[in-house]
Amino acid sequence: ETKAFQNWKAKIKNKYRIETGNITYYKGKPTKKFSQYLESLYKSKDNKKKKLTIKLDKKTISSKEDEKEVSEQNIFKALTGKNAIWNGSETQNFKNWKPRIHKKYKKETGKNPYYKGNATKNFKHYLKKIISHND
Repeated sequence: ETKAFQNWKAKIKNKYRIETGNITYYKGKPTKKFSQYLESLYKSKDNKKKKLTIKLDKKTISSKEDEKEVSEQNIFKALTGKNAIWNGSETQNFKNWKPRIHKKYKKETGKNPYYKGNATKNFKHYLKKIISHND
């Protein structure tokens, strides 16, 4: 048990004793009334689960962006046999290919291929289908 938990436990015991005048433990076990008191405290408090906040490094954020680009690059290379990036920048063919695929996807499905800068799952599946039909 941590110090913080021990302090909290002592405060709750004292508070219960002052409010009710009853004992909290009998023969090393909590009494029924004390257990009910603890349950009422638990129910009265807002018990919303907190979302875990994960602090991302700049490296991990950039790697996620790279994964998006890499997947499109791999698909472009599989379809055309040409590299998507040359000398650290996108080739003109790749720049022209991306909007054509986006327009084609949007025309067929009526949905946007990206949401908040990330490719949607349906768009990724669509790209995989294109590769499988091409082979």
